[in-house]
Amino acid sequence: MKSYRALFPLFLPLMVVLGIVGCATKVADHTKGRSSTCEVHEVAMEKKSLPIMYGLPDFNERTRARGAATGKRFPHAGIPLEGGCLVDAKNPKEALMLVCAECQRELREWNEAYDKEHGAPR
Repeated sequence: MKSYRALFPLFLPLMVVLGIVGCATKVADHTKGRSSTCEVHEVAMEKKSLPIMYGLPDFNERTRARGAATGKRFPHAGIPLEGGCLVDAKNPKEALMLVCAECQRELREWNEAYDKEHGAPR
């Protein structure tokens, strides 16, 4: 039988490279061709990587109410994207998005007001 110890110095770097490539997350760029100024608050936005959530989302009353307010008050708050119901390893796990600090502030205020009126989520 041949000794495979001589191959170990070649094998280890190959496994490290494959591990890094295999663990790399795919990122969908949603910033291309879009203005970097928030249309609601008229302030500069910054690029951030946000998770994409796959599967059937929880459409409760809070989610519906927040969805209705999002476009008017905080369209760039950095809420994770909904990727759809079908989960596939080929789908991107993150999205590069433009996020507005004022939209994030508005979302926090909206959450506080909603919780005060309807009770905090369980």
